[in-house]
Amino acid sequence: MADTGEPTHIDDAGVERPGSQSLVSVVTPALVANAEAMWLDNGADNELRNRKSSANPHLNTPHSPLETLIEDAFSDFGNMSIDTLDGSVKRMFLRWANRIVEDMRIHPYFTYPDLDYYTTLQDIRPIPDTIMQLGLLYHYSKWQKSATAAVASVEYRTMTNQILYQRKYGSGKIQMNTVDKPTTVQSTNPPYKPGA
Repeated sequence: MADTGEPTHIDDAGVERPGSQSLVSVVTPALVANAEAMWLDNGADNELRNRKSSANPHLNTPHSPLETLIEDAFSDFGNMSIDTLDGSVKRMFLRWANRIVEDMRIHPYFTYPDLDYYTTLQDIRPIPDTIMQLGLLYHYSKWQKSATAAVASVEYRTMTNQILYQRKYGSGKIQMNTVDKPTTVQSTNPPYKPGA
């Protein structure tokens, strides 16, 4: 397999595959920890993407403080002067950021189920900046009852899935495996019948 700089794993047949773990493996806490360790160890000595914030690389950290993300989302909405952003609006953004934390906790591709809530505007959480910015933009545009909310919602959900999938499984070719029972086995559960 060509060296792409991304983590790989060896499948049951002994073939090297992209991603730090198999897409069809049973997820256990040990497997999650191993996949995360492989991701973090991959190129730890190199200046790779994701070693700095994608939105604020000048901060020289992988994730930005919440206040910076709020200001970015506020200006992305079209409010060019962040000086008009007062404390009460920032408190609303803090509440929306914690909704994004909940979205991350239940997402099947996110590997930090015990992620803490934001408590101050200076807090940093291991959520990719792009996801936080799009989520905050979505919540703000929904609160403003803007037509932008529909587009922001789709972009937030799509980018969340894409970014978290790539971080968990890499960018290799997707393979599908059937995991259903054979068709000769009949289900013991009756089909749903409305009004029955």
